[in-house]
Amino acid sequence: HPSAISLSQRERVKHAFTLAEVFSSHFAGHRKTAFTLAEVLITLGIIGIVAAMTLPAVINKINDRENLQKFKKAYSELSQVKQLLDMEYGGSFTMACNTFDDVCLRDLFAEKMKVIKTCRSNAPNECQEKSYFQNGKQQFYDTNINHPWPMLITNSGYSVKFRFHFPDCASYNSGWTDKDGNLKELKTCGWMQIDTNGKKKPNVSGKDIYFILIYKDKLIPVDSKNCSDEAPLDDCEPLQW
Repeated sequence: HPSAISLSQRERVKHAFTLAEVFSSHFAGHRKTAFTLAEVLITLGIIGIVAAMTLPAVINKINDRENLQKFKKAYSELSQVKQLLDMEYGGSFTMACNTFDDVCLRDLFAEKMKVIKTCRSNAPNECQEKSYFQNGKQQFYDTNINHPWPMLITNSGYSVKFRFHFPDCASYNSGWTDKDGNLKELKTCGWMQIDTNGKKKPNVSGKDIYFILIYKDKLIPVDSKNCSDEAPLDDCEPLQW
């Protein structure tokens, strides 16, 4: 049947043209909506500028959060050591040291910790790089962050500097005055300065350096961001986790 064959061939040709038209129409539409090279380069440039402006702040926040977590761990370890010392010395370990005997305080804690290095000299030394408060100064009221108080570096990577006042933690006249001429009293047994990552940067208080106030019955974590320039560390507000 030649006529039937001829009809079938005509149908196949018609169908082929129809598919070609469909594909042609589809890709033609895509060509109309595609970005040019110039548009792509401009978009990438804008993304790069925004990233350059925001990335440092994001990284700083991540580092601050990481250092705060490290400080929490250090605070937990030091609190456990205090509890062990309190039991060993019949209630309060502070009675084991004489007035202003910073080395005694350091050595008491060192006996209960895994320590890889001890130091006692002005920073920079083997335990601490030169450090700063957030205002860029080394001195905060009467506390020098680089003072040669005895230190240690733990196996966990953080360093601790120790300052001891009185065994009974009694308030005493420090001899310092505020801007109005009022004498300031120290109200703690002493304090500890913690650098959460040892000698690694940034070595700045409130970033990787924190402070712990020592009382007879507890340790109170603080940082210098919530302290006044007219007050010693003893007057700093507790750090809110």
